[in-house]
Parts: sequence; C-alpha cells; structure tokens
Amino acid sequence: MIIRISEYRRLEGGEASTSMTPRVLMPLYVGFTGYASQVLADMLKIVDGDGGLGTSSTGDPGLLQVTYKATTLTPTRQYFDRVVNGTPNDSVVVYGLDNTALIPTSSGQVAITSLAGVTYPPQSSTINIFYDVTGCGGSDYYVVDLGGIKVDFEPWICLFHELSHGYHYATGTISNNPELQAEQDENVARADYGCTVRNQYNHIGGCGAAPTTCLPPSYRTKGKGSCLIVTAALGSAEEPRVRRLREMRDSLVEKSTLGAMFFESFEAEYYRFSPLVAAAMRLSPALHGVLKAALVSPVLDVIQLLESHVQQESSNTGWAALVQKTADQHRAELLKAGLGPEADSIVLEKLRALRTNALQSPHARGLPPAPWGSASIDVGSGVDYFLACLCAVREPRDHIAWAICEPLEIWLSALVALAAAEDTVDSIAEQLARRITAWLVHAPTFSLLGKASQVAVAGELRALGETFLTASATRQSISEGLVAEYGNHVDYDLAELLRSAEFLGKKTEPTSHDDRY
Repeated sequence: MIIRISEYRRLEGGEASTSMTPRVLMPLYVGFTGYASQVLADMLKIVDGDGGLGTSSTGDPGLLQVTYKATTLTPTRQYFDRVVNGTPNDSVVVYGLDNTALIPTSSGQVAITSLAGVTYPPQSSTINIFYDVTGCGGSDYYVVDLGGIKVDFEPWICLFHELSHGYHYATGTISNNPELQAEQDENVARADYGCTVRNQYNHIGGCGAAPTTCLPPSYRTKGKGSCLIVTAALGSAEEPRVRRLREMRDSLVEKSTLGAMFFESFEAEYYRFSPLVAAAMRLSPALHGVLKAALVSPVLDVIQLLESHVQQESSNTGWAALVQKTADQHRAELLKAGLGPEADSIVLEKLRALRTNALQSPHARGLPPAPWGSASIDVGSGVDYFLACLCAVREPRDHIAWAICEPLEIWLSALVALAAAEDTVDSIAEQLARRITAWLVHAPTFSLLGKASQVAVAGELRALGETFLTASATRQSISEGLVAEYGNHVDYDLAELLRSAEFLGKKTEPTSHDDRY
C-alpha cells in the first residue's frame, strides 16, 4: 500500500523517533528496528532460501545493506535481483514493525494492522517501507482470490508487494494505479511458487487466517529444503558437513516411508523458525560465533556420533576413543570462539528448562528482539535468542524437540561429565551409547508402528537395515526397546518380525544400568 504524505517519521516498535537522514546511494537497506532479523528472514523466503542473499555494513549503525547474487534465476528471484541491483535512482529502506505499531498518514496515525504494509514516495532520494512482520500478531492477514475466497498474505508476500512499490518508485515506472501494479507483481511470485493468485481487482483484506499458507517451495517440499542454520553457521551449503546432512536425509527419504514421513513433519516445523535464526546470524557476527560453537557444532558432533553408533561395529574402546576425540575437538572450538567449557553447562541448563516448560505447553507466537548491541554476546543471551525463535513457532514442535533438543541435551550431558571427570571415559561413553539408543526408540515415527500392517513394517525394517541401522549390536538394542515400547500395541508378534528381519537375535534378559548423567 502507498501512503502519500509530505512528511513522516521513522518508526521503531511503534514509536516515532527523529527524522530520517537522507540516503543518496541506491540500494536496498534494512533498518534496525528490533525486527531486522525477521526482515532478512522474509527476504530469504522471497529468494526461496538462496544462499546468494547477503548483507554488508554501511558505517551507519541504523542501516544494513542487502546484497544479492542469485545462484539460479526464477521469476521471483529475478525480480528481487532487480530491486537489489538495478534501481540506481533512490535508496529503498525496509523497516519491520510489530502489530502494535502506528503509521502516520495525512489524516493522523493509524494501526499498521489496518494496512499490513506501507511504502512512502521518495523523499531526499529515500523510499521507506514499513510492514508488519508478525502477521497481525499471529492471526495472519488475508486477501481474496478470483472466487472471493480468502488466500494467505504472509509477511514475506507483504514485503514483496511493498518492494514492488519501492522498485517502481526508484525506477520512475510507478503507474496511475500503483496497487494494481504491485498486485500484478505479487501474483508473479505467487504463481512462481505455486500459491493461489489473488484477485488484483479486489483489494479486500484484513486480519484472519486463510485456509492455506503460501510458502516458497524449499520451505514446504519434503526432502528439498536447505539446512539453513547449519549453512549460516558454516558459511556454505556445500561445506562437507552440510552435504552429509543432506545425504543422510535424502537417503532416508528415498528408501524409507517412515523416514520420509519424519522429514516431512520435521521440515514443516524447522522452516517456521530457522530462517529467523539464520538471518540473525548473518546480521550479527557475535551471535554467529556463539551459536556456531555452542549449538550448531555440538549438534553436528552428536550426528557424527549417532552415525558411528548405528552403522559401525566398533569395540567399546573404539567408541570411547571417538567420544573423547569429539569432545576434545568441541572444547577446541569453544576456545577458538572465546568461550569456556562452562558454555556446555549453560546450554544444557536452558535445554532442560525448555523441555520442562516451553515445549510442554502452548506458546503464543512472538518475535524475540535479536541480541545486537555489542561486539560480543554471552552464551546465555545467544541461546535464549535461539530458543525464543523456536518457541515462537505456533505449529507443533515435537519433531524439532526430538531431533535437535534431545540429542543435544544427551551429548552436552556427556561433555559436562567428561569435563568434570565424573567417571571414566569408557563408562561415560557406554552411558552415552545407551542414551542414544533409547532416544532412537522414541523417534516420533516409530509411534506409527501400531497403525501399519505387518508387511509394511517388515519393508520398513529392511529399508532401515540397509540404509541406516547397519550395526547389528545397535539393531539388537533398538529392537529390544521397540518390543518393550510397542510390542503390546500391535496385532502381530513384533519380536518375531524383528528377528526375521535380523534386527533381533535370540531372546535375552534385559540388563539394568545406572545412567548417572
């Protein structure tokens, strides 16, 4: 939406502040309002997660320049590329606001929720865009399609719409009907990403959820999304550890129905919060350093240990040596990031609190302020930001809790025990292996065993045995856990089925263990 007024003021969190300083260099900037990371996250959605999106400092603490070099071009990416690289006349500055903000107009201030987004005509060679990054405080915005049915007006679509206004202003191509012009451009993105197009001749809209959600393909297509947070931490989608994650996912998706079902649910949750975290890491080198060393690297460590545990027939000595080596590498990375071993205890405490509280109860959608401010960020603040982004997701987070939070908690518990020399390395490594096995047994998709036929389960076991659970000792342990957990909930002999699939050997009595961490 365009607001034609002669004077306006910069808004931050709904409050008016000092006059905007003129900017004469083009390009696209993000203004720091407290929701700058959400603006970058929405831009990531516009380019469908393309790694060519970046930022550059301007020397102005209030502005961050957006850069973009498309890796492959689609109509939507090409349009965004023109906005970033092809509008030389004026600067476009985007500010993200929450749903409490008030927007000045010629008739007085109005709530941002009555507009969703606004673009002001150029003043002093600057075009300013303001939009609601919260989606009407979580209730969402809607517009209508050609049949008058509500269709989603996600924040990233709203931003694309407003960028269309900004682009046409900057290039002198603004039409006599700017709303129709922007809605035509918006429909290009909608059609490109497989979303329902809106009725460009009917401007009705407002707060209220539509029946479906419009997301770019990489944010909703199973098995195709990028590992946004890991890529942001390591710097490239082609970094070996990022490629390995994709290979594991693709192998399970291709060979296993249970694996495909898991990743479909996991990615639906993951791509609701990961763009925000990835964008914040791009904006703040200090946050990047903390999250990489204290969260991302430990997650990659436990995945490496998981692979070894389920795929290799290693002796206790070999397993303990791998655990110790991985722990040593982790401590070295913490030191390199300027963090001490106490970082593990801090993260562990926060994960345990999250398990006890936030993930067990409904959580209102919110957008946490990113921890900018200084050149350094402490571990607690960085992890709090990550977890706050996670808890801002309205959808269920069961798969995220199981796939990220629980294994991270297991590994950090072992790291703390190793650092404190609570027991021998062999003993701690043995307990770690048992906890990983117990964690695997409680995978969300295994709960579907009771709904699948015996033939289907047999096929799944064969697929998992070929692609993932190749270590017979681990298959035995997991099978014992599956029988104990689900054996009485299926209408066939699960133990016999596991034995026929060479998962479960001859019957043995369970052994009790003392897991002390």
